[in-house]
Amino acid sequence: MDKGKKVKYRLLSGLLRALSFLPLQVHRFLGSLAGFVMLHLVKYRRDVALKNLRNAFPDKSSEEIDSILKKFYRYLGTVYCEATWFGSCRGNMRRLSRARVCDLKGQEYLNGYTDSGKSVIVLMSHTGNFELISGFMTYVGDGTPISARESHIAVSYKRLHNEFWNDFMYRNRLSGLLRPEEYDAQVESADILRFVYRHKDDAYVYHFITDQYPYGEGHNVEVDFLNARTLSMTGGLAMARKLCLPVLYLRFACRLKGGYTIEYLPFCDDASREDIGELTQKYYTMLEEDIRRQPWNYLWTHKRWKSLNY
Repeated sequence: MDKGKKVKYRLLSGLLRALSFLPLQVHRFLGSLAGFVMLHLVKYRRDVALKNLRNAFPDKSSEEIDSILKKFYRYLGTVYCEATWFGSCRGNMRRLSRARVCDLKGQEYLNGYTDSGKSVIVLMSHTGNFELISGFMTYVGDGTPISARESHIAVSYKRLHNEFWNDFMYRNRLSGLLRPEEYDAQVESADILRFVYRHKDDAYVYHFITDQYPYGEGHNVEVDFLNARTLSMTGGLAMARKLCLPVLYLRFACRLKGGYTIEYLPFCDDASREDIGELTQKYYTMLEEDIRRQPWNYLWTHKRWKSLNY
């Protein structure tokens, strides 16, 4: 990072440090205000979100769609304000634990694989607070611990075009970790295959966000998803099939009084024995069930259905 970027980063980090003295509930309130601004004043990708919702839920009335839209922008603002709070905690384990940002369920499925020395692929989406997943082991509530070492839990991410914001968000997502330099918590998607092969003899947990429109030509699959035929990337599943790895589904649900529940759910024991098209459809069917349960809890501002002529 050059000198100018270091100055920007320190200034922004200083602002976050100041904000860290505010309670998490204040950040969530500010998130609601930010959502109002994005929806009504800035109108941040409002047309895209509205079209996505109308296409996904053709049976819902205009009033119901408007209600979901308002809840979505409130959720979106909260996601980023919570990430700001999280990024300013700087390894404060006591504070993170006390805040109970997340409850964790389904650890037994994950532990069953890693305890036997197997790596596991976890498929997840842009639900819950997806910005916090890289350091989630630092802020989950009480319960059965994950047996995999923290340093062996990784998330595949796509590098941002803006170098400064890419560096800032990378550091911000790892702020909950006491020694982030010792972890491979985030692995750029372009390097993930090499990373997995380099650690093929270690029991790693790899999280893949799997709801994005494909970046280019490749092993893409067409599925039914939210009332439309949808192209999907198959990176995580393709890797699981190639290496004969088990796969879990991650549900990231919103709690009614704030915070989230992360739940690992069974998906398949050995992806190499399954058809990749059927596995991809199974994933999107599970995801759609979650979205219909909490329709605001999804990143509606992105053009995931580009074939629908936005």
